[in-house]
Amino acid sequence: MDRLKAENEELRQELYTVKKKLQVANQISTELSDELEQQVAKSNRQLEQMRTEHATQLKAQEAQIEQLSKELAAQRSEPSQQCPPADGPVPEHIEETLRMMQEKSLRAKQDWEEEELQYQSEIVQLQQKLTTADRKLTGALTNVAELGEEIELLREQLASKKGNLEIKAQEAEELRDLLEATQQQNGMLAAELAGLRSNSNSALEKGNSLFREVADHRKQLMHMYTQLKQRYFQLKSEHEDCPREIRTLRMAQRESQTLYERCVQLVRSAEYYNMQELHKQIKDLTEQLDRADWRVRYLENEMACKSFAGVKILVEYYTKEIDKLKSSLYTYQHKHRQAMDMQEDAVKEAWKWRLEAQRMRLKMLQIEVPPAPADMAEGTGSPTSDTTLVPQRDRDGQRESSPNDTVAPETVSAEHKSHDATIICNEKADESGAKTITTTTTKPCMSGPPMKEEAAGAMPLQERNANQLVMKIVPFKCYKLSDLIAKQKEETDNVSPPEAKHAAGEGVDGGK
Repeated sequence: MDRLKAENEELRQELYTVKKKLQVANQISTELSDELEQQVAKSNRQLEQMRTEHATQLKAQEAQIEQLSKELAAQRSEPSQQCPPADGPVPEHIEETLRMMQEKSLRAKQDWEEEELQYQSEIVQLQQKLTTADRKLTGALTNVAELGEEIELLREQLASKKGNLEIKAQEAEELRDLLEATQQQNGMLAAELAGLRSNSNSALEKGNSLFREVADHRKQLMHMYTQLKQRYFQLKSEHEDCPREIRTLRMAQRESQTLYERCVQLVRSAEYYNMQELHKQIKDLTEQLDRADWRVRYLENEMACKSFAGVKILVEYYTKEIDKLKSSLYTYQHKHRQAMDMQEDAVKEAWKWRLEAQRMRLKMLQIEVPPAPADMAEGTGSPTSDTTLVPQRDRDGQRESSPNDTVAPETVSAEHKSHDATIICNEKADESGAKTITTTTTKPCMSGPPMKEEAAGAMPLQERNANQLVMKIVPFKCYKLSDLIAKQKEETDNVSPPEAKHAAGEGVDGGK
């Protein structure tokens, strides 16, 4: 114990010294970088100033030389009678001044070139110093990184030492408890031994009974000691395996959570896709219904105004159109069944993963979990989804019990436009040629987890308030074309000629 504490103190001291060294190295590197930047900026400013000064001086001297050369050329170009004598002082003075100015300009130019070379050499030296400083800075940064790695390693060692210290403390506490238990047992044995010594009749019986009792108690103590030791090692192994089991449970929980979220996303995407497809189908069907209404009105007008041959042509044309619409309706029904099957499979999978996630959560909370059904364990069963339909006999009974549910085609199309409705059209022909449209309204899949009663199947279908299925039977009378023709003939026979003309005019306006 003392050795571990001493090692811990040494590691703390080393960590403190390493931190101090790291701080000093960082401070020195920042100071050196700042000083280097200041020196570079100062040298650049001085060099620029000297360049400007020498450039101005050189320009002034060049201008003065040019002016003197112009004056000399002007004096030489004058006539000979106006010129001073050859040995006069004026031309010699001018030439002397010109020579002196040229020498000064050459000397200044040489001085400027020498200073420029000197400053260039200083710039090279400063660049070398900058590169060395950069190299030192990179070395310091690498040292800082190495020291950081050493600090992390020391921290890990410190954490491991702390863990070992805690384990040793627990072992010492367990051994102390075991020692106290053995001391108590020893006291009890000593008391029993003293009682046996005081209550014995003869020395021989006393000695034999005493050794026998001591041997029995020794065997009991050894047996108890071995049991405690085995239990101790068992608990120690379980304690060592606990972190691994916790990690595996956490990984399993995360995996199940990700799978659950993925399943929920798939279910929602499937619902959204199904809804979009249904909206498209509803839109197409409403457009076709509007076109069919317009065609029916136009057909009534044609039947009221034209002859039987034109009506026959129209009847043939519309029979073809009806066949096309039937084929499109069958394709839409097939697509709708496929979408419903996909949605049902997705809902089943989502419910299965929700139940598994809830079971794992209950297991982690150490709550008693009922066993999973056999069909769910095999992956073929799932909770009852929201798309379960009422049996056919219930629908027939409902059709008989609600005869007043007949609505207009506009009402049916308005119900088709609802966003929360899934529509299944089943075409059933009866003796009178009528057709029945079965409208099934279901609620979307809930995102919450299921209850235990729903998972076990204890709650019946009629008691599910959230997932209750609502059925609406709407009988829609669809007459055949021959019946319409016969009905129109009867109406035209019954009405008078002026009234027939008036009805024909109204039919034309409606067709337009």
